[in-house]
Amino acid sequence: KLQFLYFIVLHNGGKQMKRRVLCYGDSLTAGWWLGGLRNTPYSHILNEENNIEAVSIGHPGWRCDGLVNDFEKTLAKDSDFEYCVLLGGTNDLADQRPPEEIFMDLNKMYDMAQSKSIEVVTVTVPPLSEPFSPLDGPRDALNTLIKTYSREKNMKTVDFHDEIAKPENRSNLYDDNVHMNENGYRLLGECVLKTIKMT
Repeated sequence: KLQFLYFIVLHNGGKQMKRRVLCYGDSLTAGWWLGGLRNTPYSHILNEENNIEAVSIGHPGWRCDGLVNDFEKTLAKDSDFEYCVLLGGTNDLADQRPPEEIFMDLNKMYDMAQSKSIEVVTVTVPPLSEPFSPLDGPRDALNTLIKTYSREKNMKTVDFHDEIAKPENRSNLYDDNVHMNENGYRLLGECVLKTIKMT
């Protein structure tokens, strides 16, 4: 065992091995704002840590049923991650997909990651910047499914919905009705980092 650890240190040039994190999802993972003129993925907050290497793959406009196929291809190319942070569902809700169908696609991705021995970090879908949206009910139903499943399976969860829905955050962290601004994505990154560092 000691010889094996010694080999790892030498193979890594004597540097500390980094914890690799895959951040996967839609435009909220890509850090999309200013109409797509700027991208500030929350993964950059994780990469500020010396012992973390975060890889961000965000597909603006994609629904979860499209993410599933791409996610499988992504893991086929590189599955050497300790964590996978999955955030999706905003575009599905806009297309009026039932929460149960959306969660089925999210669950498929959870299973894919876990089959590769990757620990999944689930993320709740944030609210729109304007209160009292017709999407509030379906989004709350989806988030309940995410949180309930995560709790039952003892999975880590970032409840970004409740964090950004706080009055002091909701009024200052959005770029438009759906996307955060730079500070909003920073908050998301800080929430994810705090959850990962709890281990």
